[in-house]
This record gives sequence, structure tokens and C-alpha cells, in this order.
Amino acid sequence: QLLADVKKMSLGVYSPSTTPSGADKRIDIESRSIGSLASRNDYKHAGVVSPESRLLQEGVEFEKFFKKVHWRAPDWFLGTQIGQLTALLVGALLLLTLGGVVWSLGGGNATWDQSVWQSLWFSWGMFFDPGTEMGLEATEPWNIKLISVTFSVLGFTFNLLMLGLIVDISRSALEYWRRKRSRIVANGHILLLGWTEKTLFVMEELIQRAANRREKLQMVVLSELDDFDVTQQVRVHFGNPKDSKMISVRTGSPCECADLARVSALSAKEVIILSPA
Repeated sequence: QLLADVKKMSLGVYSPSTTPSGADKRIDIESRSIGSLASRNDYKHAGVVSPESRLLQEGVEFEKFFKKVHWRAPDWFLGTQIGQLTALLVGALLLLTLGGVVWSLGGGNATWDQSVWQSLWFSWGMFFDPGTEMGLEATEPWNIKLISVTFSVLGFTFNLLMLGLIVDISRSALEYWRRKRSRIVANGHILLLGWTEKTLFVMEELIQRAANRREKLQMVVLSELDDFDVTQQVRVHFGNPKDSKMISVRTGSPCECADLARVSALSAKEVIILSPA
């Protein structure tokens, strides 16, 4: 009955003078929620809601409280890879500029004077090549040594963070393409589709059958579970590395033609479908 009443209200059946009371207050709240999901023009479509509908009047008032969701700066800079890369680049520019300013105020030395370009070049060298500080003489003033050591440490830390981020992005990309393009080229193998509590038992029976017949065995498992987890279960269960080498695992859906092609389903000698039910 509640759903029927909400449906009537969304279609404008209730008149402006009709006010739900008692148990119908919950329906009134639902009407406000429904009214907030569309714009005013949507209400004017013929056959949907009349201009005098209670839903229209309350929905338009409710729209005043509707706000769009936007990125917050900390979430974007720290929660996304492009944001993290941007934050590191901005930080590098600030540190390079700060290093040039500090060097210029420190007076410079015989190799790099106080000019803008030479100060920035010194800052660049210390920041991206921490070994540059070893080119300074041992008799340099203490303030020159302090500036050199400080910006060498900051530069070394930045290089570690930047290289770590680049390595992480590269590793994620390579892992994506490995999962997308990895396939098993086999002929006359046994293909097991799905992973259930019976799968390991079926594998044992197949291995024993092949041993009795003195046949070479190759099994391929295609399941929706992560291939690393499945491989670990296989290794722990069998223990014998020789048995584990007979089994190859790939992640995919047995209902997808592309995933079946990745495990050479057409050339399989036997296909065993394992249902969890």
C-alpha cells in the first residue's frame, strides 16, 4: 500500500490541498525525495505531473538545498596518481626557487656567484644531483656547506619519491597488460572452468589417472578468482612441485569468449565445468 501511495503522489494524483496525515507522513517524506531528483522542466512533461501537483511545489523548494559534488584539493592531490605527480612537480619548483634564493642571500662562492641564473643552476645541481656538493672546497664557509647539505638531502628525498611513483605507475601498467594479454597456448590439455571446493579433488583424480596411463598431463584452470590466490592454493595442497608444474591458472569468466580463447579452449582435449552449486 505504501508503494502504491508513493506512486500516486509521484504522478500528481494528490491535490495541493491534500495533506497526508498520521501514517501517511512517511509518504510525504518520500514525495519530497522524489521531487528532488528532477529539474523543474521535467515536471512539465505532458502526462507526468500537472503544474498544480503537490510534488512539483515541494520538489522545487527542495531543489534549493541541492548541491553538486566537487573535488577537494587535498583529495585530488593525495588521492589520485596525477594529483600526486602534480604535487611533486609543484614541490620541486618551489624547492628549486627556494634554493636559488637562499644561495643568492648566502653570498655564493667563487664557482657560483649571487646572480639569478647561477643561483638557480646551483639549486638545480644540488637538487637533482646530490653529489654536486662534493665539488665544494673543504674551506668553504659554514653557511655555504649548510645550504649545500640541506638542499642535497631534500633533492635526494624528492628523487626517491618521484622514482617510486614512476615505478609504481609503470608496474601497474605492466601488470594490467600482463593480465589483459597473457594467454596459454596449449593443445590436447584439460581445461577446468570454475573454482569450487571440488576442484582440487578433481585435479588429484586427473593426476592419478594420467600416472596410471603414463600420459603427459597439462591442466589449465580458468576461474574468476585471482590467479595468484588460486596458484597458492594449488601449491599448498599438492606440495610436490612436479604436480604444481602441470597446472596453469588464469583469471577470467568462463562465460566470456575472449577469456576462453586465452586458455585455448578450442584445442582442449577435455573441458570440465565445475559449478559451485
